Amino acid sequence: MLGAAAQLFLFGNQADHAVVDDTVEWTKAKGHRGAPGFVNAVLRRMVSLRGGIEDGDAADPARWRGRDDVLPLADGRVLRLTRGVFGRDEVQRTCEQLSVGEELFLHWINAVGRERAFARALHCLRPAPLVVAGLPEAAFVAGGTLEGRAVPHSRPGYHVWTDGHESLVAALAAHPGARVQDAASARPVHLSDTLRPAVILDACAGRGTKTGQLAELHPQAEVVATDVDGARLRALAKAFEGHPRVKVTTPEGLRRVVGRVDLLVLDVPCSNTGVLPRRPEAKYRFTRARLDSLVRLQRQIVEEHRLMLSPEGAILYATCSLEPTENEQQVAWAAGRTGRSVARQERAEPEGLPGGPDMAYSDGGFGALLAAR
Repeated sequence: MLGAAAQLFLFGNQADHAVVDDTVEWTKAKGHRGAPGFVNAVLRRMVSLRGGIEDGDAADPARWRGRDDVLPLADGRVLRLTRGVFGRDEVQRTCEQLSVGEELFLHWINAVGRERAFARALHCLRPAPLVVAGLPEAAFVAGGTLEGRAVPHSRPGYHVWTDGHESLVAALAAHPGARVQDAASARPVHLSDTLRPAVILDACAGRGTKTGQLAELHPQAEVVATDVDGARLRALAKAFEGHPRVKVTTPEGLRRVVGRVDLLVLDVPCSNTGVLPRRPEAKYRFTRARLDSLVRLQRQIVEEHRLMLSPEGAILYATCSLEPTENEQQVAWAAGRTGRSVARQERAEPEGLPGGPDMAYSDGGFGALLAAR
């Protein structure tokens, strides 16, 4: 029924009777006595709830916020319902309409106030575009090899890919320096642009997006990359196979760089609250207990890797979180623990609302550079 409801209210690519009939037939095949009639009745009641689609001024959040008979859509329009179905309490109603976990929304209200909390929740409703960095501008001009396959992002050097998956894979293969990366994810690495490290350790490298960016930004450095997850480590090794300066190793293989790392990069696991359009499941799994657990894990990662630093080594700390406990407060703790000071830091709010242009979309996130005192 959930799948059928999504088709009826959100997709709009099948006739109502087809959705209802297919779901009822599927239910019959499962052999649950009485279930097909129940499903048929529920879905037909859902169909009766659906009114017309409204756009323009009628879809302005200022016009529908507070109403319990409106369903905002990812494309910026709203679906008017024939009667109110959402909660009358403001928090409950907003969480239902924008599909955000109540604990997360209340946490945001307490942290940044109702208006910013609402803006963050509304941002979560829109799909995230596919953003590519490092492709040559000349390839997109008339007659270029990538003409018509992407549009420029508002951030210079980035493009929103509009073509298919196969052509993207081919473009990345043809341009080894290119990568799929939102501009907000790239920003923390640029905090290290004044440094000249000889050895860089990317200790939570994942699949290597920031690893490649580090190698490009610091052409004089050896970049050592690792990850505790076996699948990610294998993908990382494949991605940088044959690279002259990126060395992928197991966590146990880091012994050789103890005390030699000039730039320790910690892109730590986090709550993902800055990238919820890309990680929608995180909207519902957020709890204070889970946040506290992540903070402990982040501190453990700092503790496990701080001995890798050379005497003048710096730490680049990054998350895709909006939470001060994972960001500013964590950095202040790490600075004291490692004998460093915060040289640079920045937190970016996510940008882009439902119906807005893809080139104006941006994830949220945080980055800080801790330098030797």
